[in-house]
Amino acid sequence: MASGSWARRVPAVAVFFLFDAALAVTSGTCTKEPLQVLGPGRYIRIGATDGELTTCAELTGGACPYSVQFPGLPCLVNCIESEADCVLFNKHTPGVNPFVDPQGCAPCSITACEACEHHGGDLPPTCKRCFSSFVGVGAEEGRWTECVIWDQNSIYVVAIAFGTILFLLTLMIIVTTAVGGGCCKAASKVGGKMVGGLSTSKKVPSQEPREPLNPEQADLRARNAEAIHTGLIFSLRASIKFSALATLFRKSKTRGNVFVGMIRMLFDHSSLQDMGIGLQLFFNVQVFLIAVASVVWAVGYTQFLRADPHHAKHNAFLEQVEAGQCPTHPMDLMGELVALSPKLGVAAHNRIVCVLLWVVLVLMSLCFHYYQAWFTGSYDRTLHSAEDYTLQLTKVPDHVTSERRLKRLLEEELRMHEKIHGVCICYNFLSLPEHDKEEIEEMLENMTEHDTWKNGWCPENQCVGGLKQRIEHDKQKFTELVRSGRLKCSGQAWVVFKRQVDMVKVQEERCGIRRAIFEAETEEQMNDLIHGSCYHSHSSEGEKQPGARSRRGNNVGLGSGGDGFIEIAASCSEPGGVRFEAFTEDPGRHRMNVKVWMPLRMVGYIVIYAISAQVFYSSMIKPWQDNFIAGVERSLAVGIVGKLVIGLNFAIQTIVMIDVERWGNFKSFSDVDERTFLWNTLLLVITNAYIIMQECYRGGIHWVLAAPTEVREEQLWEWQRLWYQSSVVEEEVGKSLASVMMEQIMMLYVIGEVANVLAPVICYWFALRAIYVWQIGGEKSNVQKLLRKMLPKQRSDNGKTIGAREAEKAQILMPLLLWMEYTYVVVFAWMALFTFFLATKEGNAVCGLLLFFSVLFYIWQRCVMLWLYGKATYDTNDTYLAFIRVWGCVLGTLPPQAVWWSYRLGEIKEPRFMVVVMVLVFILASLVFQYGIIFVNWKMGHLFGSEGVDDFGAEGDLGYRDVIEKVSASWWNVNPIYVLKTRYCPEEPGYQVHIESLQKDLWPSSQPLRGFFEPGKEFRHEKKSVWEQRNNMSPRSSGGSPRPKSSAK
Repeated sequence: MASGSWARRVPAVAVFFLFDAALAVTSGTCTKEPLQVLGPGRYIRIGATDGELTTCAELTGGACPYSVQFPGLPCLVNCIESEADCVLFNKHTPGVNPFVDPQGCAPCSITACEACEHHGGDLPPTCKRCFSSFVGVGAEEGRWTECVIWDQNSIYVVAIAFGTILFLLTLMIIVTTAVGGGCCKAASKVGGKMVGGLSTSKKVPSQEPREPLNPEQADLRARNAEAIHTGLIFSLRASIKFSALATLFRKSKTRGNVFVGMIRMLFDHSSLQDMGIGLQLFFNVQVFLIAVASVVWAVGYTQFLRADPHHAKHNAFLEQVEAGQCPTHPMDLMGELVALSPKLGVAAHNRIVCVLLWVVLVLMSLCFHYYQAWFTGSYDRTLHSAEDYTLQLTKVPDHVTSERRLKRLLEEELRMHEKIHGVCICYNFLSLPEHDKEEIEEMLENMTEHDTWKNGWCPENQCVGGLKQRIEHDKQKFTELVRSGRLKCSGQAWVVFKRQVDMVKVQEERCGIRRAIFEAETEEQMNDLIHGSCYHSHSSEGEKQPGARSRRGNNVGLGSGGDGFIEIAASCSEPGGVRFEAFTEDPGRHRMNVKVWMPLRMVGYIVIYAISAQVFYSSMIKPWQDNFIAGVERSLAVGIVGKLVIGLNFAIQTIVMIDVERWGNFKSFSDVDERTFLWNTLLLVITNAYIIMQECYRGGIHWVLAAPTEVREEQLWEWQRLWYQSSVVEEEVGKSLASVMMEQIMMLYVIGEVANVLAPVICYWFALRAIYVWQIGGEKSNVQKLLRKMLPKQRSDNGKTIGAREAEKAQILMPLLLWMEYTYVVVFAWMALFTFFLATKEGNAVCGLLLFFSVLFYIWQRCVMLWLYGKATYDTNDTYLAFIRVWGCVLGTLPPQAVWWSYRLGEIKEPRFMVVVMVLVFILASLVFQYGIIFVNWKMGHLFGSEGVDDFGAEGDLGYRDVIEKVSASWWNVNPIYVLKTRYCPEEPGYQVHIESLQKDLWPSSQPLRGFFEPGKEFRHEKKSVWEQRNNMSPRSSGGSPRPKSSAK
């Protein structure tokens, strides 16, 4: 017999504890004495010989003529008064089958039937009455052929309709793609070669359309098809590894096997170093998760091996009971079931294992954090970045809007003549009226499309109509916006030095600048204030310079934090990691939103999911559990609605992401990742904990395993029955937990990841072709209106054409969301560790699922999804630091389990005291981990924190200009307002950009048009012919990694 067979009897055995309660409400003449079954209607008293047969009618003098089986123990029956009492004693015998035993309660083949009627022969039974919350279907009233959960038929209809729509949509995409191939081939007449030299379209005559089209319509469709294709290629080129693939194809014409090269590239991650430290740390976490999952699985498997012999003996004994081989007395039967159960061994084992496992995992985690801290320091020493040359200014007056004037002022004030590379002012984009924001976004789109066309990456007929006139109109509108005075400084700016030594000098000596210098109305006033600044007076010997501080220290000094000073601090981000669209001159509104309104919204999201989960559980799960009915996992209605609830969970995660990103108005992408990770983790932990609590606190489960002392024989029998049925229900809880985790992995991670990456691109691709190529439904049909609402806002006036840039924006690749990946690490690990609270053999399965997820997680992210993720900047380790602190709380759930098992073994008597001790142990365990993290950070601070200027080796510091050339992004080409000022009004009074001789050093030499930079789209900023020629000679693209720092000799 398989080790899991006894668990499949759960619904029958789980109602065993109702037996005495039912006997108490029936006639007092019915005896509690069980009878041993020899056959239908043939019973003997316990301990009697086979010759002393009896019946319930004889035993009770006719008062209790009916017999009912013990739940799960068919070799024993009890006597009851009437047929109506059958279901009270055993939920699985809801009536008498007169054709087998006219006075014996019999099982019914209809699930959830409370009153079953048998008809004999080959006729199936019918149901007079279903259990509460179930509905009879299949025949007339009182002769039901099936009992189903509420409104199950409607759920079937919805599921079939949804599946049909999904199938037809998939079929339409496949068919129309094949049909639309003719349009793509016809488009080659317009486009010629594909973008970037990736492929070349052959001029194959287009297929004849099913309906006659005039030449103008055919050309329009072909032009739209080529624009959509071009936009898709542009988006794919921005993926993390697509450029490497294109280079491989070009080199493969003369060098080796393409297939071997692609396999090698799957595991080559050297090109990821230019994406920031955050992504590197996340990839290290993936390896760490595999190690943790292996340890947890090994512990769970060891526990399974220890308990498996007990399961085998237990199952063998149950087989004997089912065969009618009962012991001489019911006490012996229940006592044997208790003695053979593995629960006591598991309890004693877990009490020690949980503490030892916590110690091992904490030591592993602290060692791993030490490695991560070392890796971060080494990464910073190895690679140059903009952060190494940049200081941040805060509390800058809002009227400071000229980079040229601000640079000259800082050079005078800081005594850094010709040592400042440039300054970058962050404008109040968020405070602008909505129509101004939309116009600025459209200006950037027009500019980007214009540069793409000028550099030869797409033909003019694939651009939006009237592009040249749009550019002229944008110049006029932006100049009007600048002159209106609505553009102001947000209070934040960055000063970038040519050499790192100058940046370090200012950072060590200064913490602020007097605000009055910026308030000067004339040049004479400004010079008087500068030359009279107290910051330039030397201190007497032995006296500390005002405002002096260490490079890594806090901003504490003269004027620090005061309204009369502009603060100077280290820049904690790269240019690509700053959200320039999220700045405003009103920081108070941002603080109110982050500290008050955002938490309220997050609590609302959690409440919405909790209500939906509670409704689902109470209406579709609890009726099965309350009536101890098997088959809930096979119910199609429950499965469908359960998937919808998980889908709601994924939708709420998406809402949380949008809320933090769009309404949180955080000023860097790392802040968005960190806050989204914290809120989303809290959401998933609370919702999953709620689901698990519902599973654990179901009817029939008793947590205390210790036997009562000094009780009568009947009370001990009662405890044994309750103990046994509780162990069976607990096994069901373990199976439910494994099922929940598998659903989470499949639905939330695998399907969610695919949907997050592929679904937007596929849906937008289909919508674009349906509107502009296939023209489904006609131009003004409701179908097209619906499809157009799916797409981003289009700039085309006539609605009949689509530009390559519009198609590119619609088919843009999603970036790798670090917050989502870290959330899954926390939640799945927490669910695996939670199984140690339960005495169930499913703990090994859940731990195995964690190991499976961690390996899948690694392979999927490192070798597959990097081809489909868009490039982004992960410039700080903030998200990792948030993760490692939350990770301590996950590990902190292990020590309280030792207290829990002590309570279950009877060593702790009071439940309330047990709860208090568990909470205190959890807090203490979490604090131990946090102090360990603090110690590691302190230790690594001594190793890396004392550094001043980086060691550049023999070549020396080549300056920030060299960094720009290597990474393609600078503080100016990612600042949308500065790009527009440079292009449209560089000499506007009060808003002057840097002088022309400096402007050429603010963009890489490969970007002569000085356009707006997007990660992964470096190619579009230079001539296509130049880019192709250079990349055919070099294996790396223009957007290479930062320049490695030379080690000291």
